[in-house]
Amino acid sequence: RASSVYHLSVFEDYDQRDAREATEGLRFFHQGVQSLESSVFKEASATLNEAGLPGLQDGLDAVQGCAFELRTYELQLGYDTVPNFLEIYSGGLKDKMEHDDSGESRLISLLHSEAGVAPLNTVIELWRHESAQG
Repeated sequence: RASSVYHLSVFEDYDQRDAREATEGLRFFHQGVQSLESSVFKEASATLNEAGLPGLQDGLDAVQGCAFELRTYELQLGYDTVPNFLEIYSGGLKDKMEHDDSGESRLISLLHSEAGVAPLNTVIELWRHESAQG
């Protein structure tokens, strides 16, 4: 997907999302936008908290020069696929974060699809890098 733009909003529940959409309008088009797709993802807060990560509760904390990276995983279909993935992921996350002591990158959130155009069993990691340089 060339030239894609992602807008990330945090909502407590669907009622809060609907109220914001009614007042501010989430489904708008700007000049040059050909289409708009919407998906709802739920944060795997327990997995993040177990590794000592706050998740999105503190916001994105964007600063000039930082870069955000979305890593998207499409898992096989099945009722237990996401919970099983999160259990395995959780088992290694704390070690992974402890061994990366550079402070250059940090996992901001871990999300899994709940509704919308994203395929079921989609998991997204949202990373914040202090610099876009390699």
